[in-house]
Amino acid sequence: MLSLSSYDLACLLKELQFLVDSKVDNIYVLPDNSILFRMHIKEIGKKILRINTPNIMYLTDYKPESEGAKGFCMTLRKYLNNTRLRKLNQIGFDRVAEMEFSAKENNYYVYIELFGKGNVLLCNENKKIISILNPLKTKDRTLLGGQIYEFPKSKYNFLKLTKEDLKEAIKETKQDSMVKVLAVDLQLGGKYAEEICLRAGIDKARLKISEKDIDKVFDTIKELQCLPISPHLYGNTSSPIEMMQFKNGEKYERYYELLDKLSTKVVFEEQKNRALSGYNEKIKKIENIIKKQELQLKKAIIEAEENQKKGDMLYENYTEIKKLFDNLREARKTYSWKEIKEHLKKNKKIIKIDEANNEIIIEL
Repeated sequence: MLSLSSYDLACLLKELQFLVDSKVDNIYVLPDNSILFRMHIKEIGKKILRINTPNIMYLTDYKPESEGAKGFCMTLRKYLNNTRLRKLNQIGFDRVAEMEFSAKENNYYVYIELFGKGNVLLCNENKKIISILNPLKTKDRTLLGGQIYEFPKSKYNFLKLTKEDLKEAIKETKQDSMVKVLAVDLQLGGKYAEEICLRAGIDKARLKISEKDIDKVFDTIKELQCLPISPHLYGNTSSPIEMMQFKNGEKYERYYELLDKLSTKVVFEEQKNRALSGYNEKIKKIENIIKKQELQLKKAIIEAEENQKKGDMLYENYTEIKKLFDNLREARKTYSWKEIKEHLKKNKKIIKIDEANNEIIIEL
């Protein structure tokens, strides 16, 4: 599953600034808790901002079938439909996006958390939670309706990091390597931490590095702080996203276009798999019905063949059988069954006489 790092989110939100001043046309919440903001953008038209917690948010034209609005979706529509998006920011350097909407009288905020189990919160202008997708109460954080939303607190903001901050992070870290300082303490994640060490030409496994190496690391950091529209389009990055990007010979000028391509493909694959699963279940049911019908048909054919044989034998011995039954009817006028049975003992074709059920069993 594709997942955004803090740096990915920063690049994405920079690209999506053209959404500012767009109007909320409608909001949908899908069965998997994905949230879709359909935005009307001047001179562009309608686009959908899709939020798949806890991994990703991206812009797309694709809107899947949705169920009727319930609960959280109804609340979002009540407060945000026909409002305008005024700001789209990242909180510090965390995987949290902030959306500020303006109505006629009030402003509202939506916070999108792309970490842990993920979350989406609707707050008033005082940051008090109006509604929340996933209420949370732990020893570290409480996210419940009526409470003030507290941002995750990070010591360093990579996008504003100074050389002194970098030295301090190295000095105070509990990590055992430079790559981990970058990945964990500075919240870059593994792929960008690896990339910085690669570009700076330092040993990523070492923690104690020279002043010259610190300068190299910081110079590389400054390059990334410029937030190119899509960092995956430049240099010899080892990003897994870039590898996926170029493996089919496709190239994208916008990061959000790449995310849409990859994420929508995943959505289609999931739908395809669900459809195939349902199709296979139907096939199994039909195959079971066919097997039962085949067994019934075989049984019916065997019975028909047996009955045909019995009929043929009756036809071949019709005269003899008729004469036997005619004689029995005449005998019953004069003799008892006991006497008749005694008399017919010598007839080897008569197996049994059951007078109680009016049955005579004969062997042809």
